Amino acid sequence: MALAYQESAVGGQVEFSPVSRVAGPLTLRASVDSGGGVSDAHATAPLFRGYELLLRDRDVRDAIFVSSRACGVCGGAHATCSALALEMLFGVRPPQFGITVRNVLAALDTMIDHPAHLFLRAGPDFSEPIVRDTNPELWTRATTTAAAGVETHGLKNVSDIMAGMTRFTGSLYQEALAMSRMGREAYVLTGGKYPHPQTIVPGGISSTVDPSDLNLAMLRVAK
Repeated sequence: MALAYQESAVGGQVEFSPVSRVAGPLTLRASVDSGGGVSDAHATAPLFRGYELLLRDRDVRDAIFVSSRACGVCGGAHATCSALALEMLFGVRPPQFGITVRNVLAALDTMIDHPAHLFLRAGPDFSEPIVRDTNPELWTRATTTAAAGVETHGLKNVSDIMAGMTRFTGSLYQEALAMSRMGREAYVLTGGKYPHPQTIVPGGISSTVDPSDLNLAMLRVAK
């Protein structure tokens, strides 16, 4: 990740580009005043994938199924956003149960996506084997630096967190794998399949869902 900084009399402009490990290039820009305050912050994705071109002259309902394939990690979010856009276009409001089910699916999508990014993709870059090998002085410092939030996760030092993010064998890595699997199992009970769900449509979802399906999904989350 490259950092650029341009200074002026009242502060400066800071740019981080590209931000890696985010399933595509990302650029962050912000204004920083002389006191270190941040304002006018923007995040942009400069990579053009061409999905907009694929959607030209197609049935507008195809937007959900095409855009959900923009990413194999967060296809549920793309499908839901497309459905929301079509609902605004058509002037449609889903029934409350449809909104509830889509909200549950969005929450499960987050439970799949966030652990996968933090601990399976980005986390290993900050794990014990990598840091010990590339920046041994940081590893030494981490072994004596108390970890924030120890009362929540139970890991005493920063080095314990780094060890937990070790690929395949770390406790946090393995926990994230299990959580990602659980989220997928719960998602398909109501959403039909994951990734690239096919059941999110304008007006709610197209699958048949009853409270027992939601109960089964919540049982998996509660494990």
